Amino acid sequence: MAGPLLCAGITTYAPLARHCKAGQKVGVVGIGGLGHMGLQYARAMGCETVAITTSAGKEAEAKGFGAHAILVSTDAAAMKAHAGSFDFILCTASGKMDVAAYMALLKPRKSFCLVGLPPVAEPLNFFPFNVVGGEKQIIGSMIGGVKSMKEMLEFSAAHKCFPKCEIIPFEEANAGFAKILAGAARYRMVLKIEGFRAAKAAAASQ
Repeated sequence: MAGPLLCAGITTYAPLARHCKAGQKVGVVGIGGLGHMGLQYARAMGCETVAITTSAGKEAEAKGFGAHAILVSTDAAAMKAHAGSFDFILCTASGKMDVAAYMALLKPRKSFCLVGLPPVAEPLNFFPFNVVGGEKQIIGSMIGGVKSMKEMLEFSAAHKCFPKCEIIPFEEANAGFAKILAGAARYRMVLKIEGFRAAKAAAASQ
């Protein structure tokens, strides 16, 4: 589990630790390799945690990772009901999205934070009034330094916030990569290299 923690773990932990406090309402957009860690951390930090997804069928999974509730972003009535109620939204989604819809969920002077990114050539559009009107912010976060990683590892161990991993043999790396490209990975994929070199050497000697 250590490998994914040093990627998905720190990527989601760092902005949540920096911007969130216990008792705040926090949304996590996307329930995937990053999102499933964000949900665990937000819940462990004492936040009212809401999974924001396009799929109502992910409710059980989201709650299993720590979400108190699920908000289906394609449900206009539900989105309207939650308008202006979030203290922080962590966006782990990597596809094209309606930024304005998420900005409408925030309280005034609160932040929408990007950690998931669309393709380099794909712009994200927003309406300036959605930012200026409530003095809201669109921010981003990378991973974290040594100090943050140490803190994240200690927090993860203390609160049992661990990635859900699919472990595959090293010789099946190409198949695993194809699964990632197809969006079928659940939730982090880890290559097992133990014994690979010995097996390769043994095969070469035959």
